[in-house]
Amino acid sequence: MTIIGIFLSFCLTDIHHMPAAPAGVLILIPRIWNIVTDLLMSALGPVPLALGGILLIIPNRRGAGTPCSTGQTGLSASELRT
Repeated sequence: MTIIGIFLSFCLTDIHHMPAAPAGVLILIPRIWNIVTDLLMSALGPVPLALGGILLIIPNRRGAGTPCSTGQTGLSASELRT
């Protein structure tokens, strides 16, 4: 258990007078969610990061540029391969 978890359990039980069982569940749910998302991201590998990088480079449908609003168009996928 981390220091923040210890402080949170103390705060919930002693300061807010919450019973220990619901306080424990409130601390356990984000940990379970973290386990699930960590396993999912490790199964996907670098795919989400690569997709995010590609979306920053390829121009959108309106022909506007990449995140900069200079009016320059970004590189297409075919230009990246050369």
